Order: sequence, then structure tokens, then C-alpha cells
Amino acid sequence: MILCLACYNDRLASLYENAADFLLYEVDGCNSYPVGRLSLPQRDPMQRITALAAHGVTLVICGGICRQERLHLAEAGIAVTPWVCGDPETVLEAYNHGRLHQLTMPGCQRERTGQG
Repeated sequence: MILCLACYNDRLASLYENAADFLLYEVDGCNSYPVGRLSLPQRDPMQRITALAAHGVTLVICGGICRQERLHLAEAGIAVTPWVCGDPETVLEAYNHGRLHQLTMPGCQRERTGQG
């Protein structure tokens, strides 16, 4: 599985739509290995989704995300775990150990979708 962290500078972007860097990791059980980095500063949502899908991304972890973007990602077969904050290392460690709920953005309540 390829996991993507949608980042801005050295943290997860507070909004997916503002992310400029997408860090890619191969997930194998409780271990994750870096497999690439996409710098996509353009704001065209379909170009982003096409690039993510072309790299085999199956899950995006991000901060907030608008409903339309989330629907487009879902249509491309990419799941989203939103409302997460932190630096990439902390987020990846929390993901690997099933603790993403501890990194929920302040003021946000994790959705009850079975992913959180």
C-alpha cells in the first residue's frame, strides 16, 4: 500500500488544497518506507489526483479537506484520513501504531467512518 502525507513546509498542510509536497511511503505491516516525494504546487485538483493515482497512492493523510476534493479522490480509488496535524515523522509513527486519533486537529472531532 502506498500512503501519502499531504504537506506544506515541514508539517501536514492544514488544508489538503494548500499542500505543495506529497510524501509517499510504502506501508508493510507496522513499518513504512519512503518511496518518493511529489512537489505539486499547482492548485489544479485533477492534476494532483492524476499524479497521486499514477504513483499508486491508496491513502492520503491530511488536515482539512473540502467535500468535493474528497469525492474526487474517492472516485480515483484513494481513501482519505482527514483532520490530522503534526510533522511527517510524528504522523507516520502514529499511523504505524494505530494512534492517528491522538493527532486530531484542535477543535475537530474525528469522523466516524471506520478509519479513525
